[in-house]
Amino acid sequence: RLRSASELIRSGHCDGAFDVLIALVREYPSLAAAYGLLVEVEVARSNLQSAAAAAQQWVAMDTGDARSWTRLAQIYTAQGQWLRAVPPYRRAMVLSPDNLQIIAELARASLAAQLFDDAELLLEQAIERLGNREELLVVAGHIAKAKGSFESAAGLYQRALRLSPGNSEAWFNLVDLDTPAVDSDVTRSLAVMINSGLLSDADRANLNFALARI
Repeated sequence: RLRSASELIRSGHCDGAFDVLIALVREYPSLAAAYGLLVEVEVARSNLQSAAAAAQQWVAMDTGDARSWTRLAQIYTAQGQWLRAVPPYRRAMVLSPDNLQIIAELARASLAAQLFDDAELLLEQAIERLGNREELLVVAGHIAKAKGSFESAAGLYQRALRLSPGNSEAWFNLVDLDTPAVDSDVTRSLAVMINSGLLSDADRANLNFALARI
């Protein structure tokens, strides 16, 4: 039945998957995997409160799974409950300390919760341990920017761009910090990237917003 529910989710039949999973957890109330799938069903149906309740059941039954703690934290962030998201992200990081996604998402949640010093220390330690990683440098730039350390923020965004020249999030914030001249190399580089056809819609939108500020 878990396989059946997974197939229903993949095919977009979330109501059918919900019925299968509810019957399953009633019969097997300690089946952690069923709650994990129920989380995805409820997220797909935009029932975030129910998704959070299912995720809480999931972590209670499988406390050693970083995925369950991460999913719970992600649901809290989707609800705008940044401070509430921080502890499950921290638990997930204990279980998977070198997971870049978890580290970056914890840092973003801490930033949104205005836990600037905690987020800054987290990223400093992660970069020291794992080396320069684009996603960590960008979030570190956001934290420096939020703290008013604009020169430091610009340096972090530039380091991220040396690793990934098309990182639209870094470009947008770098332009926001120091708007280049219309005829500068930076402006020309942005225009070339936008017209390259290699960007995702989200990246193209970010770069167009950056270019519009010049």
